Amino acid sequence: MMESFKGWIVTICTIVILIYCIELLMPNNSMRKYAKFTTGLILVVVIISPVLKFMNGDFSMDQYVSKAEQYLDGESSKVDYEKYKNENVNRTIDNFKKNLEVAYKDKLQKKYNDSNFELEIQCNYDEKEGKISVDSVKIDVQDKSIVNVKKVSIGKVENEENIEETPKVKEIKDLVANELNVEKGKIYVCINK
Repeated sequence: MMESFKGWIVTICTIVILIYCIELLMPNNSMRKYAKFTTGLILVVVIISPVLKFMNGDFSMDQYVSKAEQYLDGESSKVDYEKYKNENVNRTIDNFKKNLEVAYKDKLQKKYNDSNFELEIQCNYDEKEGKISVDSVKIDVQDKSIVNVKKVSIGKVENEENIEETPKVKEIKDLVANELNVEKGKIYVCINK
């Protein structure tokens, strides 16, 4: 269908260029008006030729309708629909994550000027509800302030359970948990000094 449409447009353009060339070459006499009339008729015939094909039966609308129905009823349309739907959901989740990360990074930067933040948010799409939910939030905090260096002991490993949450970590967790509606246990804050 598109190929025949393209051919029709090319034919019209070619005829118009040919008519223009003929008019340029014709002298200004009584023959000029007959030449214009003839070339005009040729252009009209070329323009209405698809309509003539349709009326002669060379063009079958039923054939095109049946092809469209077969495609829509067939498995390929369902597979294509699912493929495009999944791609769209994945792009939406990625954009949602990026926007949240940028928004909360800015929000935390404004509240805590003495720190730099990097966020990584994990999201999930619930098909039944049609909603995106936040699964976890990882926040890396790079403290800009100068702190004393702790004594380093080689071969001795500190137990992570003994590390207490600082007030700043609790405050960051509270802020993110309340605004994103995420459990505090799913928010991980790591302060690098």
